[in-house]
Amino acid sequence: MMAALSGARTVDEARDADGRTGMAIVRKVDRDPLERRLVIDRSSGDVLGATTLAARPLPETAGLEIGGMASAQVVKALGWTGDGPRLPEGCTQQAGKTCTGP
Repeated sequence: MMAALSGARTVDEARDADGRTGMAIVRKVDRDPLERRLVIDRSSGDVLGATTLAARPLPETAGLEIGGMASAQVVKALGWTGDGPRLPEGCTQQAGKTCTGP
């Protein structure tokens, strides 16, 4: 379904940030200076990770070459859990703010 999106294409031998090989769905929208890749394991269909690459030079990414990795997320484990989200010990929730500790 994602491969059918406008501006999307597939890459057969893509790597995630950990070097694992899979198929990637690549999307770059017109005028967007970044290219986003979702790397999927061919045998299981599991997501291995996502990377964002520089598609053209950007002032914000000075020194990052075209094709250089701007950001990455790696999926180490997949599964369901019955645990709900919890704030780290000592943190309090504040609307519109990041967690603040003691």
